[in-house]
Amino acid sequence: MFGTRSALKASSSGRWLARQARDPFVRARNAAQASLDFDEDTEALGIASEPLRARSGFKIQELDAKYRILRGNVVDLGAAPGGWSQVAARSKRVKKVVAVDLLPIDPMSGVKTLQGDFLTPEVQKAVRDLLRPGDGPTPSNKEKNTAEAAATPLSKSETPLLDSSGLSRGEQEAKADESEKTAEGRRTPQPKPAKADTVLSDMMAAMSGVKARDTQASLDLVEAATEFAHSVLKPGGAMA
Repeated sequence: MFGTRSALKASSSGRWLARQARDPFVRARNAAQASLDFDEDTEALGIASEPLRARSGFKIQELDAKYRILRGNVVDLGAAPGGWSQVAARSKRVKKVVAVDLLPIDPMSGVKTLQGDFLTPEVQKAVRDLLRPGDGPTPSNKEKNTAEAAATPLSKSETPLLDSSGLSRGEQEAKADESEKTAEGRRTPQPKPAKADTVLSDMMAAMSGVKARDTQASLDLVEAATEFAHSVLKPGGAMA
């Protein structure tokens, strides 16, 4: 009986290896150099000459060719080893790619990477921060001096000088600054919201072998990804 099981296992493994050897996606993924000599099969599939980090990258490549889901700001959840992000970064329609995973992701051109547990608020905030365009204006020297002066308490010997209106010199300057800003229509811009055009998710919980536990862990990731996508996607955005 054991001999029969071993033979069946060996036969199944042999068929899988043979199928892998014929698969143009696998051959492209395993290519060590960009100068790989592609045959007609790989050329017909539109595979780029640079090897992808994962075979699954070709899934996104085909989806994008059909539905054009990659554009603008792209978030890749569960990104390691980075095949999906790699495809997104190649697209001319994509401006920014943010990739996050619990596992480390090797750096790649055009992709901002984060390592951490996406279920935690801290990691989700970090992703939003990377999506946000800029960190706001840098305060001017005048604004810095005003802030420093406001934070410095007066000594007992210092008495504010008042004018006929009853305003101290500091209050006069502050009022003048406010009037000048109002006159010139200058306002401190509010931070722009973190928005994405596409959210990709391939997150998968580590399997424990306990069905109920594994199912719940997977549902937690699906729920987190869906809620995040709902909060950051622009109108007409895509999730895959």
